[in-house]
Amino acid sequence: MPTASRQVQATPDEVFSVLADYEHYVEWSPDVVAATVLAREGDVVVAEFLSPFLVEGKYVLEFVHSRPSSIIYRQVDQYESRGLQGSWRLAPAADAAATIVTGQMDFRTELWKRAADRRRADRILQRRCDALQGRLWQSARRGEAGAEGDAQGAEAPEFGTLAAGQALTVWASDVEYRLTRIAP
Repeated sequence: MPTASRQVQATPDEVFSVLADYEHYVEWSPDVVAATVLAREGDVVVAEFLSPFLVEGKYVLEFVHSRPSSIIYRQVDQYESRGLQGSWRLAPAADAAATIVTGQMDFRTELWKRAADRRRADRILQRRCDALQGRLWQSARRGEAGAEGDAQGAEAPEFGTLAAGQALTVWASDVEYRLTRIAP
C-alpha cells in the first residue's frame, strides 16, 4: 500500500481538523474538485468527492475518526472488495508543536490495473501530504498575521516549513521534482 509521511509544524488536533474538514478539501487538496458531506453520525462521516485524477466520476467514502490520532476511510459505492481505501495517522513529534502525518492509500481494482493504480495512489498521496503541509503553514501564517498585523515577506510554505535535510515533492506540469533543504 503506498505510504507517505511528513512532519508538519502543527499540533495533532490542528492537523486532524484540516483532514476531517472534507467539504474544504477543494481549497487545499490538488486533486479534489468537489466535496460534499452526505451524513455524520458520531465518529463516522460519509462524503462524496469528485477527483478526476483519482477516480473517474464521483465516489463516496466512509470515514471513521479516532480524534486526534487517525482517520480510516473506504469507498462504499463499489462492489465486492474493489474501490479506494486508506488512512491518515497522526503522531506527536519530538517537538511538541509538530506532528508526524502518515497517509496510506490503496486501490482495490482488477489485477491488470494494480501496478498503475499503485503508482497513481503514490503520486496523489505525495501531493496531498505536500498540500496539507502548505495548508497548515498558511493557517499558521494567518494566525500570526492576525496577532502581529502583517505577514508580508514570509517565506513560501514549501521552504518555510522544511528542516535541514527534509525533502519536499513539488509538481509542475505533471513532472515530479524532489527538493531537499540544505540549510535551516
